[in-house]
Amino acid sequence: MTVVGDRGVQGYDVAALRDLVGLSADAKGALPPDELLEKYRLVFRAAQRAVLQIPELDLDWTTPGRRRTLRQLTWHIFDRAEDFIRVVDGGEFTADMVDDYMSRSNLCRTSADIAAYGEQVLTKVEELITHRREWLDRPVETYFGTSSVYDLLTRALSMAAFRLEGTYGYMRMIGVEPSSPLGPDDYAGIAIPSGTP
Repeated sequence: MTVVGDRGVQGYDVAALRDLVGLSADAKGALPPDELLEKYRLVFRAAQRAVLQIPELDLDWTTPGRRRTLRQLTWHIFDRAEDFIRVVDGGEFTADMVDDYMSRSNLCRTSADIAAYGEQVLTKVEELITHRREWLDRPVETYFGTSSVYDLLTRALSMAAFRLEGTYGYMRMIGVEPSSPLGPDDYAGIAIPSGTP
């Protein structure tokens, strides 16, 4: 669910999301595969840097608004890309899978565990885009309709950047200044929703 103020959109309804975040229909299209991969590397490396700064006692700090822990939020930066890659070879991304990160994230006990998980997911993204590029156009069934693998990876990157920005804000709330945080130029080409991550 993407929430802006008191409005929200469930799933990946492109027209509804554009309306929700104020994007025009002629907004810049998808990044080419090599650029998409570079943006993944940029966002995931920044997220790993950030999570490694979070004191482990603060991983269970509950964020205001969404009522989830920093452990859950930072793990969720990485997991959606893995979820989408998992269904490339068959299966479906179901509505039941949307919130399972809330429990699965608890398998990572330390900041280093979460950063290592991010590295594992990035390796899978690199493998898919670099060595199985022809699969990017493959249709994948989801609870919100049929999407291409490429569209799902683009969506996962947008949400990763959105959650990273939220992580920066929450880090500052607990007194930790992010090291080398990403800025607007870094996010160029990534459609980032607004609202509460």
